[in-house]
Amino acid sequence: MRLSKLRQLIREACKKEEYWGRGGAGIMFTCSEDDTILLLKRAAWVAQDGTWGIPGGGLEEGWYETPITKPIKQLSKFRAAAMREATEECGSLPPGFSMIQVVNQTEYEDCGFRYITLVADITLEQKEAWEPVSNDGETDEFKWYRRSKLPANLHFGVKHTLSQI
Repeated sequence: MRLSKLRQLIREACKKEEYWGRGGAGIMFTCSEDDTILLLKRAAWVAQDGTWGIPGGGLEEGWYETPITKPIKQLSKFRAAAMREATEECGSLPPGFSMIQVVNQTEYEDCGFRYITLVADITLEQKEAWEPVSNDGETDEFKWYRRSKLPANLHFGVKHTLSQI
């Protein structure tokens, strides 16, 4: 069997509705001082609507391409996408936020689709000074949850990240 035919078979077998491209990235904002995580309730018109997720989305370059054809490997592209998406979906980043505050990262990969979640621990002062707002309509609500009292309807990506950290 030719390699091109094998790739085509893999692409067809891997088509999943929850994937919208080759890769994505997001940031899970935590505050260890009060043991909370910022979650965003996804609007009715987006995939996995009504679940609680984090700010994130597709990589700018090639977001629409079939996942298995050309996996994206450069970490810098994922970091840039995570920062862009967090700014778009929250209206801004926490005041004084720095990439130094990224304390962990998780990776989800399936059928060539790769999603990297940066886990950033912000201070209580940053948390209290930050007022996320939905500029793109993808989010219905922002809420800080204690780790011990997370909602039941978590986005599958949040579940994955929490299981890894």
